[in-house]
Amino acid sequence: MTEAPASSRQDPARIAVKCYGGKAALSWENDESRAGDEFRVSVQGAPAVAPQKYDWGQKIVLQLTQAECLNVLAVLTGLRPRFEARAHGTENDKSFAIEVQASGKFYGKVAQKDRGLFGVPIESADAVRVAGLICRQLVKNQPWLDANGLQNLLRGVMQATQRAQIRPSESVSAG
Repeated sequence: MTEAPASSRQDPARIAVKCYGGKAALSWENDESRAGDEFRVSVQGAPAVAPQKYDWGQKIVLQLTQAECLNVLAVLTGLRPRFEARAHGTENDKSFAIEVQASGKFYGKVAQKDRGLFGVPIESADAVRVAGLICRQLVKNQPWLDANGLQNLLRGVMQATQRAQIRPSESVSAG
């Protein structure tokens, strides 16, 4: 019996998925919390300054928490139509949103008070790459799970909460 050769491909230290639009671009990147105890995803938005040219020096950056990453993944995998995160940044003046549009594309945006909004349509191929990046970071936080296990748990939890919203049952309380 021969052993399969080890992959020559290394796990990249930095991963960026860039999504470009006519007026702005978004970049999704693997990141860590300031304390270094949690793997996260940062989202950066930059304005277009010319066709296919973006001013990353004027970017708005925010970091998505694990919970926010799960909600974004739920949108990207069709489990919910929209997600918005507010009160990011030291001044609580940054926000992020993603949604499924009627066209079937996704739309993502970052905004900051007094700096504007950078939003772009996200094509399916880019959405797959963003979802893969998010899965990678979430699995790194919970190494006992693989991407399939994570997706199955996410699907089950989202379906359970949707059923509960449709037909609320009696609440369980300590008596």
